[in-house]
Amino acid sequence: MHKEGLAIIEHDSAFFNPSARFSRDLSVAIARRSNSRYVLDPTAATGIRGIRYELEADAERIVMLEINSSAYKELVANMQRNGVKKGIAMNKSIQEFANTTREKFDIIDLDPFGSPAFYIYDLLKVSKNGTLIMATATDTAVLCGAHPSACIRIYDSMPIYTNAGAAII
Repeated sequence: MHKEGLAIIEHDSAFFNPSARFSRDLSVAIARRSNSRYVLDPTAATGIRGIRYELEADAERIVMLEINSSAYKELVANMQRNGVKKGIAMNKSIQEFANTTREKFDIIDLDPFGSPAFYIYDLLKVSKNGTLIMATATDTAVLCGAHPSACIRIYDSMPIYTNAGAAII
C-alpha cells in the first residue's frame, strides 16, 4: 500500500514511480486552481493521478485509460479502495478512445512509459479550446544524450553536450 495526498493505492502489477510525486502534486494543484472539471488520464496505470483529481481537485468527471489488462484490474481496485464515484476506468488505448469518443476534456494529464510524443496527435482529438495538456517525459536519459541513437530514432534529434549539460538539436 502507498499513500499519496488523499489517495491510497496498491501497485503490484501496474507501474508506479513514487519519485514522481512532485509532478502529481503539481498537476493536482494546477487542476484545483484552474477550476477544470473534466479530466483525462490516458495512461492511468495504478490510477493515482485520476484518483487524486477526484479526491483533491473536485473534478466532476475523470476518464482513466489503461491498455494493460493486469494494470487495468489494479486500477479498478484502487478506484474502489478510494471510493471514486466520478471516475470511469476503460481498458482501451489512447488511440482507440480518441477515435471513438466525442468527449472533450479540460485537462489531459499524460504520463506514459517513455516519450509522450507518440500520443499528442490523438489527444488533440479530445481537447478543446483552452484544454490544458500536461505531459511528463520519463525518458530524460535519452534526451540528455545517454543513448544518442534512441534520441535520433525517437525525437529525430541529436543530443549535444555543453557546459550547462546536454541539449538536443
